[in-house]
Order: sequence, then C-alpha cells, then structure tokens
Amino acid sequence: MRTVVTVTAAISAILMSGVVSAHSNFVENPVDGSRNWPEGTRQFLKLNLAHTCGHGGVSEDIRDVKIVFPNGTDQVVTEWLDARGTQQAPVGSGLSGIVWTYNTYAPADQTAWMSGSGVMSIKPSVDNQWKTIEPTKEPVPSYYNHGENTWDVAAITYTGLTGSQAKGKWGLTNEFYKNIEFVATLPNFKKDSCYSKLVVDIPAADYGAAGCGYVWTKNPTPGIPNELIASAGYVPQITVVRNLTKNPLPASCNGVGKTAEVRPSDAVLDRYFSDVATWAAKGKGGKSMPKLQDNHGCIAPEVWHAEMGHCMKSDGSHTGH
Repeated sequence: MRTVVTVTAAISAILMSGVVSAHSNFVENPVDGSRNWPEGTRQFLKLNLAHTCGHGGVSEDIRDVKIVFPNGTDQVVTEWLDARGTQQAPVGSGLSGIVWTYNTYAPADQTAWMSGSGVMSIKPSVDNQWKTIEPTKEPVPSYYNHGENTWDVAAITYTGLTGSQAKGKWGLTNEFYKNIEFVATLPNFKKDSCYSKLVVDIPAADYGAAGCGYVWTKNPTPGIPNELIASAGYVPQITVVRNLTKNPLPASCNGVGKTAEVRPSDAVLDRYFSDVATWAAKGKGGKSMPKLQDNHGCIAPEVWHAEMGHCMKSDGSHTGH
C-alpha cells in the first residue's frame, strides 16, 4: 500500500515561498469559447500546462504530470444550490439518476440504456515529447461504448517531458506552454432528469524541478495538505451540457435545469497524488521521478500490472477499489 508522506515545515516553506501563476485548465471549445461540451459526444480534450511554482521570480520546469478522472465506483456527486456552485449538497443516488449511456448496437431497443460517468472510454494521445504515458484502469459503473464496459482509465501519468529550449534538457520552461490531450466519451442526460449541466472535475498534479510539486484540486485531503494545493477552490474541469432541443427537460422541471458536479473521492486523490509529497520531500530536480516507485493507486495485496493496465493480485484476480 502506498504510504502517505507527512509534509514537514521545511517543505511547506519551500512551496509557500513559490508563486503559482497561470492556472492549468482545459482548452476552450472552439465553437463558443466556453469549456462546455454537448452530451452524448466523443471529444478530444486538451489540458493546458501552466509553468510550475517559482522561487525569487525564477519559474521551475515541469517534469511529470498526473491527471485523475472522477469515473470510479466511489465518485462523489453534488448538486449546485446557486449559480456558481458556492453552495452544494450531496446527491445520494450519485450519477445513476442524472446520466446514462445508450447501446449503439441496439438502436431499436428503447430500453437499452445503462449508467454512465462524467467521462468514459478514455484514451490518451500519443506524444513522443514524454518518456512514458501510462493510463491506469480501475472498475467503473457499467456503461455502453461499443458494448458493455466495466473498466476504464482512472488516471494518466506522464513522465519525463523533454526539453523545450536545449537538446537534452528536461522539462517545460516558463517560455513555453504544453497541452496534454486525451479523447473521452460524454454521457447523455436521462430523459426524466431535471439536470441540464454536469460539471466534471479532473484534478491534476505537476512535478517540477528542485522539489516543486503541487495538486490542482479544490480542497486539501488527509493526504494532500494545504501546502500542496496549487490554488484553493480551483480544479481543472469541463461541463457536459444537455441538448434541450433533442432532449428537453420534463414538464415537471418547470423549465429549470439543475447543475450537478462529479469529482474523485478524497481516498482516490490520496492514492494517486500522495507521491507529490514524496517528490517535494526529496527535493527532486533535473530527472524524472528517479527511484520513486509509483504504485498507480494499487492497494495491497494488489500490485500494478503494466501489461493489463490495472491493479491485480499475484494469482491474476482483482478485488477492485
């Protein structure tokens, strides 16, 4: 099991002395300049990497990046109680009463619907500027995409970004930007649901030179203290929007569409991002995670199986998370 490293006061001082400037966010939809995407579509999404924290006005280069998706079986779903989502309430039924996916192999069967997540059937783009791009799969609520699926990508780890200024130099410098791209299928809103928007949180972590490391997620968790939060209250996100022409709100909604938000649980974030504290504690720089063992969120007795792309026991079985 991955050990959560306690961040010392010295590490806190290092991180707090840095300045996190531009936010890491998703590239806008070219149609309207928003970060809204239509329900039931397959989209090529790009996360823009901001430069990392700096010391004394000097920006530190990004070495590695990790992103985590809210599509596991323990995803957290809330309803916005105001227009900005500053007040939210838990949705007890999760996404099961809000979105679903349609079985394209049975177009005549109007009952061929199954549960869905905020993003599904995820595939990262090939990008040879990284030494490795490794998706990690976990069990997810069963959904349709060219057949039934019960596993999907839960996180993607990008390691060893090559230099942007000099041959052989590691990392993304402040003079450049970088997008990481993946493709994902978005769910449909259930016809009897009063929800018209689903905000999908996709937290990310940056691992920089000289021990700079932080997480783009809204709030601290037991394993991610305030010192490792890039920008309090902020997380990279996209919004799935309902097609009110083809999929109008039921009359019972009185023309008012509600907004839900889905995010990974704190336990999931701690499993995948606890190595940010390790990175900062060891003051890494110049190389990509040397001798740092990433267990890809596996929980003992399961270990990471690279060929299968998910956690497994030694006998080839799995318990899931």
